[in-house]
Amino acid sequence: MFNNLMKKTVTMSVILLTGYCIGKYSEQRTSNQSGYAVNVIQNQPDLSWRLKYFPAGNFSEGGRDGLWVARFKPRYTGTAVYVVFHEQQTNKNYLLLTVQERVINGQKVSVCEPPTGFFNGQYPSVIPHVVSESSEREIENQINLGKQPNYTQIYLHFMNEYALGKLPKEPYIIDQNLLQTAYREIKEEAGLDIPDLQKEKGIIVSQKIIDELETPEVYSIIRQIDITGDKLPTLVPKDNDEVKHNEWIPLQNINMDTKTVKTSSGIFPLKPYDKVYEDMKILLSTLGSSH
Repeated sequence: MFNNLMKKTVTMSVILLTGYCIGKYSEQRTSNQSGYAVNVIQNQPDLSWRLKYFPAGNFSEGGRDGLWVARFKPRYTGTAVYVVFHEQQTNKNYLLLTVQERVINGQKVSVCEPPTGFFNGQYPSVIPHVVSESSEREIENQINLGKQPNYTQIYLHFMNEYALGKLPKEPYIIDQNLLQTAYREIKEEAGLDIPDLQKEKGIIVSQKIIDELETPEVYSIIRQIDITGDKLPTLVPKDNDEVKHNEWIPLQNINMDTKTVKTSSGIFPLKPYDKVYEDMKILLSTLGSSH
């Protein structure tokens, strides 16, 4: 009887969640019904790419029954990863951080943060992923700036940019799990290929989950990847609409009293989220830095 009750409860939860997701999805797209882009989005032959069930193994090393997630909204699903390099010859530790432009309290500011990104689920949409991603980022930025975004106009703009070759026509990579998400984000934001690095002689790589964040709006695994070797791995410089700078930061350059990071291009605040502060403090304490 208990099993039957649980099955009914799970089934009802899935139905309610599906209705909520599609409802929110439709709600966000109805302000410009006549636009071509909105019609394309709303008339997708299959909306399951926005809401899909994944087994537990995709999101943690066990201990859960799986997770319903959406690609963009209403539930953000992804990972943040702290990549630490242990330099054997000098016994120094470095942390890979990026400088990114974010909208904080209604203003655009440059902040330091670890590589972070969304899980790439299945995406059978006729709209190129880079168009959706660029559009959704611009929509979110405008909302955070207190503006009322025109969804049709934004999507049409990025569709045109894509057609003119102004957006990268890179293939959409489906992540099998959040570890792959972490590896992909590190490569995209810093040009560092962890699986390839593991094959190099004298390099030791290990990884572990150090935290997990789950709310009705967000599911995220926070991971630490440790690299041990004689020489800092080379990063690929970035300066695009997402990452402005990346760098191996000596731990002494991270000041948790002022919540700032000293980089070669200036001093920047850490991303002002309590979870970032909390995880950074724990990481620095573990690595033996008092700052």
